Amino acid sequence: MTTSLRVLFAVTVFLLGSVARAAAVGDRYEQVLRDHGNPVGQVVMGNRRVLSYPKLSVRLKDDVVVAVTPVAEAPAPKPSVAAAGEKGATSSSALPNREATVRARNTAELRIKEIANQPVSARPVTRSMRVTTFHEGWFQEGASKPDFERVDVRATQELPYSNKPYVTTPLNSGVAFVGQELEFNPMISYFYTDRTVPKKRLTEAEMVEINTLYRVIAQCERDLAAIARAAFAGR
Repeated sequence: MTTSLRVLFAVTVFLLGSVARAAAVGDRYEQVLRDHGNPVGQVVMGNRRVLSYPKLSVRLKDDVVVAVTPVAEAPAPKPSVAAAGEKGATSSSALPNREATVRARNTAELRIKEIANQPVSARPVTRSMRVTTFHEGWFQEGASKPDFERVDVRATQELPYSNKPYVTTPLNSGVAFVGQELEFNPMISYFYTDRTVPKKRLTEAEMVEINTLYRVIAQCERDLAAIARAAFAGR
């Protein structure tokens, strides 16, 4: 092997070795950190943890990866489609695929529900505990649909229980929750599934991820509206 070929071979090996491999089921926690660096957010619940990266959510049990979920990025705006839609002459080839758009929206909504409805630890009530009972329950009926395009859920996070050691409601007989571990967010409550239990106080990284997913939903709704307008115009 000539000197130039040896140099080329060495450079190729170096470049291949430097490409970060994607996290995979079965990887150890340490391996994920080596491949992807420190996460932007991390949630630990007993023997489980979730690592949040800009394009990836990694779930581990006993520090072993059990699931890897890509985080969808908001599609780039399509000014040409919008402009054509205004003229009533949108080309079908210029429109996004409806099925793929619906899947992207549904995936974003499922991830938001997953973040918003994380379990909170309930503790048996004892005589020594200072428990505040909220007789009206945790939430009022109904919830406003967020402005997916503009809302920042970090600005709407409320901590009404933070100054209470323990809180409960008549819906949770015999158990109480740590006030500082809870929150209410009117711009996330649209995605609360079980309204008989309080909601976990979200981290900055988790709220940033929800903001990103909201923008994905906003783009999907714009695309679906453009598809509907084009279908109506083509009748």
